[in-house]
Amino acid sequence: MPGSNPVKGYIDVLGTAGAGRSSRIEFMWNPEEISEDFDVGWTSTVIPGLPLTVKHYRGGGEQETTFRLQLVAPYEDPKGGDAAEQVDRYIDDLYSLGLPFPPEGGSFQFFMPPVLRLVIGKIRRTVVLTKIRPVRKYFDNAMNSAVAEVDVTFQTVMVINY
Repeated sequence: MPGSNPVKGYIDVLGTAGAGRSSRIEFMWNPEEISEDFDVGWTSTVIPGLPLTVKHYRGGGEQETTFRLQLVAPYEDPKGGDAAEQVDRYIDDLYSLGLPFPPEGGSFQFFMPPVLRLVIGKIRRTVVLTKIRPVRKYFDNAMNSAVAEVDVTFQTVMVINY
């Protein structure tokens, strides 16, 4: 039965991009699905006089992993404060993983997004966060959401040190 066993996963911020952010975001969830998309990188070339195109391997393409996180506010917030605010803080932490972290006084231009380590069960990848889509539900009087579903998409990257 899909989703019957809880799986604990986490996202680590690698290198100096972790300064000033949560260095690890942990989650426990029952995945209904993990979607993976990989462009294998073949291209076609038309050759005059041949009845079919010729295939050339141009290199591996992008590899993406997409899944949904289920966020539910606990009865008590371990960091103190309103427990319902914890869902919003968790979403804010996820948003921060998609932004570059320039040096003080610098701009976001020309900086690579934070490189992350994604671990879910047997999946272990070096990635960048490319998309986050939170859907907040069940609000309290202060409009803090007690439940949220967050679709996240990560792109696998290869880090090359020069």
